[in-house]
Amino acid sequence: MNQPSLPMAGAKPSRTTLLNRGLAASLGSPYVHLIILAIDLDRLSEVVDDVPRAWEVFLLSRYIGRLPKGEAEGLALATIDHAAELAALDEDPCECLGAPLLLACGDAAARGHLSSRITASLAELGIDSRGLSKRLAPWHKQPNNLVRELTGRALDAPLAPPLAELSARALQALSEAHRAPRPARRRGKP
Repeated sequence: MNQPSLPMAGAKPSRTTLLNRGLAASLGSPYVHLIILAIDLDRLSEVVDDVPRAWEVFLLSRYIGRLPKGEAEGLALATIDHAAELAALDEDPCECLGAPLLLACGDAAARGHLSSRITASLAELGIDSRGLSKRLAPWHKQPNNLVRELTGRALDAPLAPPLAELSARALQALSEAHRAPRPARRRGKP
């Protein structure tokens, strides 16, 4: 079983994470929230059953899509740059805890929320998310029910140690943002 997404005193994660303390210090809470969510969803992917493959990439892509475009672009580029640094150190960034975030950035670029620069940067790392993005495209057309189902599964899953509070709040907000809109009521009619 994986260790905590952030090392506790004396504990070491069993896998390298995409979290970079320098980026956390310079980019602040938006970066930390995104990376911790990616790490927790990656951990959850090992314990949540009966969900479609790449569900964690889909949820991360939806989360990225809710961020302001400029902020999302900066966070994606910083994450990809850190993944390139890991690759230069002979660490496979695709094996890191939080790696689904790299594919989610590619998917968000395919949906137009991030620039093609993201796709090119991922390609330089040997990561091609185009096939996965094509597979996820139907999910993005009508995402509300699927997002609510997947976030519910994630929030209810037995995970040790449990989800970070940041991740739980992000998943709850994502679910809330994908509530089906209520039909408009006509004036004058009950």
